[in-house]
Amino acid sequence: MLSVNPELSADEVRSILTATADRDLELVPDLPNDPNLQGFTGDFDSGHSLFFGSGKVNARRAVTRARALLGPSSGEREGTASPGLAIPDNLPQGVVSSIDIASPGAVQDIQVDVNITHTYRGDLAVTLVSPQGFTAELHRVRQGGGADHLIRSYDTTNSPELATLASGGVEGQGTWKLHVADRLRRDTGKLNSWSISLT
Repeated sequence: MLSVNPELSADEVRSILTATADRDLELVPDLPNDPNLQGFTGDFDSGHSLFFGSGKVNARRAVTRARALLGPSSGEREGTASPGLAIPDNLPQGVVSSIDIASPGAVQDIQVDVNITHTYRGDLAVTLVSPQGFTAELHRVRQGGGADHLIRSYDTTNSPELATLASGGVEGQGTWKLHVADRLRRDTGKLNSWSISLT
């Protein structure tokens, strides 16, 4: 972080690490009957967990945020959307949110952050669609089982389909779409926000 932005203060470094931490963690304790737990869980409330603090450090996101504080860079193109869309139950059409990227150029790296509240994330299918219609499935139905919520960062190191999209040199300029569908019955949720960073 300090290599890309040497002007950061200690407080700014701490704030960035906290804000960009991953919270897509296993929240069920290994020893649920341990009397020391006293009924507490690892759930995040207002970005903080009794077990995990602010979450797991995400170095890539932290460095990206630190660099962004310097101002726009010709090498990176970013966008954020906060649609707050309710996801219809058991409906393949789902919901779609869009982010427009104005700068042209072939993509070499992609990062997508999603924030979805849902009472059973195994119901969800999440797909990124490029301006040319190429797709990358980020989250598949039944992935993640019965855990709550989908708050996660996807990039070319942890998503093979994003890596394939980036290696193809897809054009970054245009409208990128995130398609979120609930494919199973009963549980529901909301697409709170998502962001994309292209290099």
